[in-house]
Amino acid sequence: MRTNNTYRTLLWLFTLSLFLVMGCNREESNLKTIYKEEIREAIQEANKEISTKDATAKNAKLTSTNVRADIYNDGQFVRLTYKNAKGHWEQSAFERLKNGHYKAEDPHRFSGKQPTYTENKHIGKNEKHLHKESK
Repeated sequence: MRTNNTYRTLLWLFTLSLFLVMGCNREESNLKTIYKEEIREAIQEANKEISTKDATAKNAKLTSTNVRADIYNDGQFVRLTYKNAKGHWEQSAFERLKNGHYKAEDPHRFSGKQPTYTENKHIGKNEKHLHKESK
């Protein structure tokens, strides 16, 4: 009798754990889908700035696979972390305006703040970053 209850308890705990893990993965996937466009737009703006500022950086195109994107304030702000053409870690940030366009923002503004979502968490983790100044 006692063994039967133990198995039921273990089965229930296993099922609950599985449910929690699946729920967390689904939430992460949903956030990735929700913020995909904001990340794409911010990367596009960063690439424009890089190409106009540094002629040698034309080969250093940022993509969703080589950039860490931190989302703040439900997608209003995007901070990007990436290696520049010289191989140094750099950050830039952008604010989504009401008209849908993006403007450069000071990446220092987000120091110590918890992002709503982060894509590619492993990129630039625990590295010192150069910060692009906002215009």
